[in-house]
Amino acid sequence: NALYLSTEQALADYATLLTELKTTILENAASCPVISFGGSYGGTLTTYFRLKYPQVVIGGLAASAPIGYYANNGWKSHGLDEYTWIDIVNKVYREAEVGCLDALSESVNLIRQTGESAAGRKKLANIFHLCKPLDQAQPLVDYFTDAIETIPQENYPYPIGTNPAWPVNATCRIILEGKSRSTTDGDALLNAAAQITDFYYSRLPKACVTGQGQGGIPGGGPGPAAWGGWSYQSCTETLHQFSARGLRTFKFSMNAAMRQCERYFNVTPRPNWSELHFGGYAIGDGLSGISNVIFSNGMLDPWHGGGFLSQTMESCPVFIMEKGAHHLDLRGSHPSDPPGVTETRKSERAVMEGWIHKYAQSANKLVNGKHVS
Repeated sequence: NALYLSTEQALADYATLLTELKTTILENAASCPVISFGGSYGGTLTTYFRLKYPQVVIGGLAASAPIGYYANNGWKSHGLDEYTWIDIVNKVYREAEVGCLDALSESVNLIRQTGESAAGRKKLANIFHLCKPLDQAQPLVDYFTDAIETIPQENYPYPIGTNPAWPVNATCRIILEGKSRSTTDGDALLNAAAQITDFYYSRLPKACVTGQGQGGIPGGGPGPAAWGGWSYQSCTETLHQFSARGLRTFKFSMNAAMRQCERYFNVTPRPNWSELHFGGYAIGDGLSGISNVIFSNGMLDPWHGGGFLSQTMESCPVFIMEKGAHHLDLRGSHPSDPPGVTETRKSERAVMEGWIHKYAQSANKLVNGKHVS
């Protein structure tokens, strides 16, 4: 029911659950302080939770919370535009290895050109392990660019599943090696692109894939329910008004997004609601009255473009991780973690311990429900 699929309802559910647990289920927990944690949309929820229910949580860690991306009225004054997200993606590849971004763009063009004929589409089906040849090349182009655009936010320093360590760097090595072999092997670049999609989509050996990508709005946008719950949420609260350049060209259209949302979910986007209801950039600028929220962002993560990157409030510290991908500080510690990430975790812990200590001092002053000195 769409009535309950909203940020406001999610926050109310958390507040109700915590209050219920502390007062009726957990013994002697009524006075225990609670700190919320969240990354990405969860980081946004953490921020809003502290803003709307400060009596329920004493603070929160909001990692990679891209609140600014949903506060379009503040974009110009904060240096953002429709290309901010994709420009960070392009920058990460450009800086990872010389020629990498160009080689990826060449791969996109080659997939498109090869798919212009039935024989070419049959070749693509073989190289990319498709279950059957496609009727046109565009879905496979989207399949490839979806992977390339998402890998930077997953650019962690150790392997996860089939993703190698530092997958952006691995992607660059694979595609540049393929390009270097393309002078003697006409399909080398396509095979390199397929190797990247294989590890990104966790294709099992001998398994076939659909080769159907989303394309459209960078970072995800309106789409069929089969694409996940984010498709619906894009149509109600988290619409990315993003365009693309570099690997592909895409121009955001509000009219097109509205038509898609009406088609797939019979709802109309309300892109300004989150900014109006919760404050948008007013939160990070210290104008909302929020306190005790840690904001952290990784510079390898394209979502940091919509994060709060400078500290304006003493009680809301900001931590920047130069070698951090999407909310890396929330992941478990690992020997391969960059020093800056390890230091960020230590600093975050110290801040939260300070909140708890201050809360305990205040609680100790309560006698029979009254404050005493």
